[in-house]
Amino acid sequence: MRILHNADLAGLGGIQRHVVTLALAQREYGHQPIVATAAEGYLTKSCERHGIPVIIEPHLYPHGEEWKFPKEWIFPVAESVGLLARRFEELDVDVVHSHTVSAAAQAIPAGNAAGKACVFTHHAIAPLLLLPVHQALGVRSEIVSVSRAGLDSLRRNGASADRLHYVPNGTPAAPRGSRAGAGRRRLMLVARLSWEKGIDTAILAMAELHARHGTSCPELNVYGDGSLAEYLKTVTHALGLGEVVHFHGTRVDVIQDGAEGDVLVVPSRSEACPLVVLEAMSRGIPVVATAVGGVPDMIPDARYGRLVPADSAIALADAVDAVIADLAEGKVDPEAVAAHHSAFFSEAKMVERLNKVYADASG
Repeated sequence: MRILHNADLAGLGGIQRHVVTLALAQREYGHQPIVATAAEGYLTKSCERHGIPVIIEPHLYPHGEEWKFPKEWIFPVAESVGLLARRFEELDVDVVHSHTVSAAAQAIPAGNAAGKACVFTHHAIAPLLLLPVHQALGVRSEIVSVSRAGLDSLRRNGASADRLHYVPNGTPAAPRGSRAGAGRRRLMLVARLSWEKGIDTAILAMAELHARHGTSCPELNVYGDGSLAEYLKTVTHALGLGEVVHFHGTRVDVIQDGAEGDVLVVPSRSEACPLVVLEAMSRGIPVVATAVGGVPDMIPDARYGRLVPADSAIALADAVDAVIADLAEGKVDPEAVAAHHSAFFSEAKMVERLNKVYADASG
């Protein structure tokens, strides 16, 4: 099966990493994935590095920098749709699989015009603004949500139940993490440094942990960059946490590449199905995370970590203490954590589930 994945974003983000992971997994399965995007960036470079065919299609993203104005970028542009439809025919693809809203606004109508099966993955919890536009225009596609919470949101906002599918993200298995033994524990936080990721809550939790434990306070290694980077570093300095909170900047695939850590911390205010949680679990690393989006599906009980409310630094600190105590008492079984990932969130499971979606889209 020839599958064209499309996304309009050229920067580094979870969607881009997901597209590459999915394409690689589908290639192992025997499919022929192709990736299309509107500009060069992380996605094109990563595809080229892995030998995935990638093409630049500016008509996926005809509004350029105007993407910030949804009233403009959720509507198909006739010229772009026509050109993309001819391109899909030339490529002889079987499925057009869209991963971002503004690319889907052009790619799905083009896929319909070319007679191709169309699938859209909604990598969010928020209502899908594209949905009423496509319904009004008679545009057809299967819709995938990566979380049950997102699926519920789509149902409430009028998506047809017979075209909705729950397909959580999947990631490959990663090497087991190394542990600090009886010494100072190491916490990892891997995220864009922006408001919705809740890094400020994690820093406040570290202030609480430092007050409780002093020199035996665990260390927090933060991997990522973003608009709040300087502010978060300033807050860390003002709270006197320079010895326990360390900022390392962006490191692509940091967890899968074997970064040292005992616990992954995910303090987000909003998430769908975060890849970093799955990557940590595949290494047998427990997770402390906020109970947002699809995260509760990923961490169903205390064998795999703890869930806390968003914006609660004290609850986050308590949960970190609880997991560290579990580690010290041998209550965390890395093999069980990794087995949970393999059973429900492996790349193979993701491909199998999407194969069923593609069959429905082609029927």
